[in-house]
Amino acid sequence: FFEVSMAARRRAKIRASLPTDPPAQLVAAFAGLDALPDPEVLCAEERAAAMTAVATALNQIHAYLTDLAGAADAQGDSRVLRAGTTSTLVATTTGSTPAVGAGIVHTAQQLRDLPEVADAYRKGQISGMHVRAILDHSPHISGFAARQDAVVALAAATDPREVGRILQVIADNDTDNPHPTLSYAAQRDRRSA
Repeated sequence: FFEVSMAARRRAKIRASLPTDPPAQLVAAFAGLDALPDPEVLCAEERAAAMTAVATALNQIHAYLTDLAGAADAQGDSRVLRAGTTSTLVATTTGSTPAVGAGIVHTAQQLRDLPEVADAYRKGQISGMHVRAILDHSPHISGFAARQDAVVALAAATDPREVGRILQVIADNDTDNPHPTLSYAAQRDRRSA
C-alpha cells in the first residue's frame, strides 16, 4: 500500500539482519521500567523529583548510546555487520534517520577530545543538548580543553541555550582564535563598522 524508498528498505533489511540479544546487564538494568509509579498517583513534589531522576537517567542512557556509537565507529562494527557506515548502523539500530545516526557518531568522535565533558554526560550531570552547545562552540575558543571543568559547571547550573549564548560571547571575543565564529549580531556590528 505504501511506497517505501529503496534506502529505507535497505535499512530495514540491515535491521532485520542484526543481532537482537543485548548483554544481560542491559536486560537487568531495564527490567524494572514496567514497575515505575503511575504519574497520576504521585503528588507534585514526587512528580518533580521523579522528573529530575528520569532526566538524569535519560542523559546517562543517551551518553551510553553515544559511547556505543563511538566504540562501533572506532572498531569498524559496520563492516563486520555489513551495515555500510557507522551512521547507517546507528540509524538502523535506533530507528532514526541516517542524519541522526551521523550526528550521534560525530558527537562521540568529538567527545574523545573532551574527557571532562564526556564524563559529566555519562554521569547525567549535563544533557545531550548541553553537549551539542559545548561541541558547537569549543573549536572556536582557544584553550578550550583547559576550560572544560568551568564549562561543565556552567552547563550543570543552567540550560543549554544559555550555555550556547555564553560560549558564543566568549568565542566572539577570543582574540587568540584565528578562525572565530561570530554571532549574527557580531557579524552585523563588524559589517557596519
